[in-house]
Amino acid sequence: MYVLKTQRDLKLNVAQIAAVASTHETRFFFENSQQTTQYFGWQPLTSTTGSFDRVQAWFTQLTIEGDTEMAAILGGFPFEQEPSDETGALSNGFFFLPAVMVQRQADGRFCISVIQETAATAEQMLKETLHQLDTADVLLPAQYHMSTETAVAADAWAAGVQETVAEIKRDRTLKKVVLARQLRVTADRRFAPERVWLNARQQNPEAYHVLLKVNGTAFISNTPERLIKFDHDQFQTAAVAGTAPRGTTKEQDDQLATQLQRDDKNQREHRYVVDTIAATLRTQQAVVEYDTTPQILKNKNVQHLYTPITGTLASNWSPFTLLAALHPTPALGGVPRNQALRVIGQVEHEPRGLFGAPIGYLTFHQTGEFVVGIRSAVLRQASATLFAGAGIVSESVAETELAETQLKFKPMLQTLFGEDEK
Repeated sequence: MYVLKTQRDLKLNVAQIAAVASTHETRFFFENSQQTTQYFGWQPLTSTTGSFDRVQAWFTQLTIEGDTEMAAILGGFPFEQEPSDETGALSNGFFFLPAVMVQRQADGRFCISVIQETAATAEQMLKETLHQLDTADVLLPAQYHMSTETAVAADAWAAGVQETVAEIKRDRTLKKVVLARQLRVTADRRFAPERVWLNARQQNPEAYHVLLKVNGTAFISNTPERLIKFDHDQFQTAAVAGTAPRGTTKEQDDQLATQLQRDDKNQREHRYVVDTIAATLRTQQAVVEYDTTPQILKNKNVQHLYTPITGTLASNWSPFTLLAALHPTPALGGVPRNQALRVIGQVEHEPRGLFGAPIGYLTFHQTGEFVVGIRSAVLRQASATLFAGAGIVSESVAETELAETQLKFKPMLQTLFGEDEK
């Protein structure tokens, strides 16, 4: 049994909050592109790793006394649901119940929630946290310079693309496989994850901004892709698949968007994602609504075909069952899912960890939001491993997919090193 104490209507800014959070080894930041949803948590009271079933079992045994509307678990699931022997890279995911959580209210002010084993210790920690926030120096984004850049097994990955195309052509039931590759870079000094997160807000304001730091390893994501947001029985999700570069002028940018909307390969790839998400939600007895014509979602370096999907969930829905059903979407796994995952296991030789997996927050009142951990990197001291994926279909060409993934590395390279590092 835990006891929760809260204080609402506080005037804070995220740089203050980040400064206090940075003094704790484990911390989590989550922000949507409109900055209307912001969650910050640190100092785990209890934590877990692993699959949807394992996290659900851990979550359901948590008992909190107080205003539980202001309590949540924070973290991310691993892409692979089987346990990994890999250590230090958050390969098995991580969730925790924070002793301190700060969240943005609808009016732009903030609420602090403190959870402890007794009311007295919760009250004392709340006072201490308020003092820390009141006296904290404003944390500023940091400037880093790249020292080295190494494409990890790029030739082998390109060969894997060719093999996957051949497999799709042989097996007519296999439609699409999303293959990921890695880029490793080092900086002139150690990365401060919360400062990198502040960089992300400046460099890629149109995206979600997520940070999970545990035991010397940090995962950071500038993802444009929401997996699902739910508020009791109402949900919002989206299909994001099909990619083109941005133009240097408005005319060129619009022309590239038009070409993307007319391109058969990208349209087919997008339809796979829309159809699969909708069918998956219907297996959960959800009422699903979406337009049949995709929109264009413009990010800083790329633009995507984008279809918002909304609706109503069944009365007996479970957030963990829903997440397990949706992950991975065809935008990160493939079609059909199990066949695509088999190919991914053959071509990719390292676990994805949090890349491409659900990361977000879940309250004790059936509300929450999870995004897909793309446009991301794992930070350790002065090194960073970046991730990018491409959807492989029968028409795919290895050189084109290499170029697309290089384009998808750009948002994180700019987050780490600024506009000069391309």
